Amino acid sequence: QGNAYKVVEAGEVIVFKGNVEASKSNAFFLSFCTFVGTGTLALVLSNSPLNNIGPIEIGSWYYLMTLSAPFAGLYYWNNAPKEDEVRVRLQTTDDELETEVTVQAPKEKLEIFMRTMNYNEKGMVRVKGILPDQFI
Repeated sequence: QGNAYKVVEAGEVIVFKGNVEASKSNAFFLSFCTFVGTGTLALVLSNSPLNNIGPIEIGSWYYLMTLSAPFAGLYYWNNAPKEDEVRVRLQTTDDELETEVTVQAPKEKLEIFMRTMNYNEKGMVRVKGILPDQFI
């Protein structure tokens, strides 16, 4: 039941469902990146020939675009929560020496599962990388 997952169905296939919540740090980071990006765009536009549109001089009004940055974080915050579903199926051979685990889940969850349980994909061999797992 870790990571807010609950068992929904426990038959031949075990189904886990859980809610993935929005991250405050992701929302703030997205707002910051939007602020920097719109600020950079405003700098470019304020130094371009588009500074005057007919008799109207825009000047530094382009920088008002940076006020839209918090809305990027708000959009993320409202649309990020979602429900994940993980399906696990265990198959044991007739001699009960091997058990095959079949998992259907989002890619990130599969990678966490494989790293935590030290499993490999069927027919694949895990090659240790240069960096330790704590940096990945």
